[in-house]
Amino acid sequence: MTPLKKIASLALILLLALSFNKKENKNDLDLLVSNIETIHKFIDFPCKPSRSFQLEVETDITKRIRGAYNINVKVFVIEIATGDKKLVSQENLQVKKFEGSIISKENNTNYKTSKLPNGDLILGGSENAPCEFNNLIKYDAVYYSYINATNKLLNLKRSI
Repeated sequence: MTPLKKIASLALILLLALSFNKKENKNDLDLLVSNIETIHKFIDFPCKPSRSFQLEVETDITKRIRGAYNINVKVFVIEIATGDKKLVSQENLQVKKFEGSIISKENNTNYKTSKLPNGDLILGGSENAPCEFNNLIKYDAVYYSYINATNKLLNLKRSI
């Protein structure tokens, strides 16, 4: 082979090898989570089709007490293109089964007196989450997702 053909074939192989390299960029998701409370447009309109991120609320029962449930609520940001999830907030809440249920403050060293508009109480949460649930629940999209998630978990029929 002539030197020109060797250089051309080497350049072609190098070009092909670099073109199939997948470059992953996770900085967008990390940046969004760190600034989630300041990006009001993202939280106010989460279902807009042009968005590449979505908010999701997950709930789990942690304790059943007389007249109420203690649940753990996690808010995630999901990148739609890749399906990557990132935790934004995590809190423990108490959901009453009926009006007049007893509030259980036992075994909660970081009990908060925050009350949601529907009467649920914020008991405390994770210190390592970037945002507080109390700040995120002010937005309608997060509140509606929370109500839907607790309705499914506890078989309730609370209205939004």
